Amino acid sequence: MEHRGSGFSKRPFDLSIVRPEVAMRMWFLVILLLSVIVAMARQAPAQQPIVRTRGIEIVDSQGHTRISVRVDATDIATLGFMDAQGRERMTLAVLPDGSSELALRDPQQRIRLALGALPQGASSLVIRDATAQTLFRAP
Repeated sequence: MEHRGSGFSKRPFDLSIVRPEVAMRMWFLVILLLSVIVAMARQAPAQQPIVRTRGIEIVDSQGHTRISVRVDATDIATLGFMDAQGRERMTLAVLPDGSSELALRDPQQRIRLALGALPQGASSLVIRDATAQTLFRAP
């Protein structure tokens, strides 16, 4: 998925590269992060100051960015997870038009699985193999 709009048909995707245990860990991290954010929002007293910024980065023990929360210059809000080499491997995004996207990338930054939901209610799913061939597309 590209940060400049929906690019489902532009990049290859292969679900077979994502081992089930890795996928489960990634989903666990997403759910945990969102749960912490919701819990903090519920517990924060009304008089607490609000921190406003365009992005936050969480780094590993080596100082490499592993999680990034940002809103880019085109107002696309993203939550990105990077591998140890700094390559973005999973991205959740909400576009200014209300569309939402999830993309899983291979080490070469090619999208292998893309899910999308449009503001009008339509959705899409694209799965591609390592050679950029579409294995499945709906609709």
